[in-house]
Amino acid sequence: MEQSQKDNSKYTWLKKIGLAGFLFFLVKGILWLVLFALLAFGFLDETTAEKIKNFFVF
Repeated sequence: MEQSQKDNSKYTWLKKIGLAGFLFFLVKGILWLVLFALLAFGFLDETTAEKIKNFFVF
């Protein structure tokens, strides 16, 4: 019985990490798409986009 509870807690922890990772990359991807759209429609110039890109260095 104890082994089952340990496996269940590990699985729950893994699900939380997976959800957090998914949401992080989803938001990151959407922000990049917004940035490219702003560039394409002329709301941002290239120097401003470069400053934004350099601000979010990973």
